[in-house]
Formats: sequence, structure tokens, C-alpha cells
Amino acid sequence: MKDRIPTYPGRVRLTPVSGQTDVYDLERVDEPTEAGTPLNKANLLTDATATAIGLTAANATVNNALAATWAKAVAAKTAAEVFTGGLYVEPIEYKGTSGSSKSLEFSAPPKVVIIFDISGASYAPLALITPSGGVEFISNASNGNARLSASRNGNTLTWEATTGGASAAMNTPGTTYYGLAFLDKEAEA
Repeated sequence: MKDRIPTYPGRVRLTPVSGQTDVYDLERVDEPTEAGTPLNKANLLTDATATAIGLTAANATVNNALAATWAKAVAAKTAAEVFTGGLYVEPIEYKGTSGSSKSLEFSAPPKVVIIFDISGASYAPLALITPSGGVEFISNASNGNARLSASRNGNTLTWEATTGGASAAMNTPGTTYYGLAFLDKEAEA
């Protein structure tokens, strides 16, 4: 949104309404150099946005929209923690930089890390890394499964592909990788 930038702040013109005593039309004559974003329903909270977050016409205010969005985020975080049985779920998103090894640092020690690369309509490759119990790796890089080794040092997980290079290591330059890390909440405390 943009602020209105007037040349003459607060300047208005009052024009008497014909046939009515002490009634005037008010017109802004502040000569703005920037008109600013109009304050209206379409710019503050559209019906589509209100409906998407569960509000009705009767309660669709910006304040209620922010409160509803916050409540949904808290509920989602709580549900994720309950679902994982005491582990904290942290989303992963990073761009590959090149090389057959990669490291990621998390907010707590990782127990299981799942990483995938979405390439068009297919998902390839996919890695499931368990730093305390070995590595499971599924990939169609290098004509089949690649081999990985992984280690954890505190909150940092490092893995290396012994075959398949950067693609097998989930580290192809410029490729965006996504995933989930299941972190040890007790170690974080």
C-alpha cells in the first residue's frame, strides 16, 4: 500500500448544498503528488480472502482475518508436534550449490530428514536420511539408487554421495530442494 502524499495536507473545499441550510459537500483539494492506495474493502480484505480463512460477511474485518490466520498457524504447529510423537517438524527449502556433499543446520538435532526435488510432473530424486541409524536413499539419478553416507554434528547434518555426484547428493546447482526435518525437541531444551 502507498500513503497519500499531499502538497497541502488537510486542505478541503466546502461547497454549500443548494436548498439546504448548513449542509456542505466536502472535496479534498490537497493537490497530492501521490494519490496513495484507496482505503476500501477490495484493498483491505477481499471476500475471497475472508472466505478462504473461514470468515463470513458479518465478521470479515482485517483484525479478525489476522487473528484467524494466527489461530490456524498455531493449530497446525500443535497438530504437527502431536502427530510426530514428541518430535518437532521443521520445513526444508534450499538451493543446490554443487558437489557430491551437502550440509544443513537445523534448530535442534535432526532425527530423520526427508528431501525431495520436484522436476516437472515427477518427483526425483528422494532421500530419507537417518543420521543415527544409517541412510535410506531412493533416487533415479545415476540410473538407480545412489549411495549416501551421513553424519550429524550437533544440529548440523552432512551427507555425501559416493556415486552420482551433485544430483545424487541433492545438491545440483540452482535446483530448489524441499523436505521435512524431524528434530529432537528434548535435545533442544
